[in-house]
Amino acid sequence: MPEEMNKMEGTEQELGGKVSIAEEVIAQIASKALSEVDGAEPASPGLVANIMSGYKASNGIRVAVVDDESDEVTIDAYIGVKYGSRIPDVCWDVQEGIKKAVEDCTGRKVKAVNVTVQNIIFAEKSDGDDAAGEDA
Repeated sequence: MPEEMNKMEGTEQELGGKVSIAEEVIAQIASKALSEVDGAEPASPGLVANIMSGYKASNGIRVAVVDDESDEVTIDAYIGVKYGSRIPDVCWDVQEGIKKAVEDCTGRKVKAVNVTVQNIIFAEKSDGDDAAGEDA
């Protein structure tokens, strides 16, 4: 029995290889975390930003691997903030949520989460709201 355990331990020590996580997977994790933040919605970074940066954005998120050796990533989040929300607080929540989700799920270190607020999202008025305002 001890010989079998030594063989198993030896096999584990001899395993090699590398685990790679695609940037798209990291972007999906970050996008999910962004969608869970109250007061924020993903926005498009725009065509010019995509062309100039050289990498594609997905659901308001762009990911850049800083260094393959260190496994660090930088994430750019493009968001819309709901009207009435305190913008610095929403941005902080986005940064913290994305950083925690990516580090927990991938084991990679998040070097930076850059948040760009691109628009304000106003609530749409329903027909009921207009009628109530006219009666008052």
